[in-house]
Amino acid sequence: MKKFGLILLIMIFFSSAVVFANATDYIASNIAAVKSQRIDGQSVVLEGQIIGCHDDGKMAFRDKTGDISVEISDDAYDGRDIMNVPVQIYGQVCADFYTIKIYVVDIEFL
Repeated sequence: MKKFGLILLIMIFFSSAVVFANATDYIASNIAAVKSQRIDGQSVVLEGQIIGCHDDGKMAFRDKTGDISVEISDDAYDGRDIMNVPVQIYGQVCADFYTIKIYVVDIEFL
C-alpha cells in the first residue's frame, strides 16, 4: 500500500511539472522569423492585427514584418470583434513543404 501511495505521489508531481512546462513554451517572434525558420509545431507569440478572412475560413494576420494565414479556434476570442484590433496571438506553427500558417489557441486584446 505504501508503494502505491509513493507511485501516485510521483505521478502527480511529474504530471504537474509537464503542465507547467507547456504553459511557458511560447517564443516571442514575428512573421518574418516564423516564415524563414519554418519550424513545424513551434509555439509562438505574435503581436499585430487580424486584417481579413480567406475563403477557406482562415484569417490573415499582419505584424510589422509581414502577413501570414492563421486558423483561430472559436474558444480563442469568445465571439468578440477581432478585425483590425491590436492583439497578441498564441499559437503553433503549421508548416509543410508548400504552406505555413499559425493555429491560434489564445488571443489577448492589447
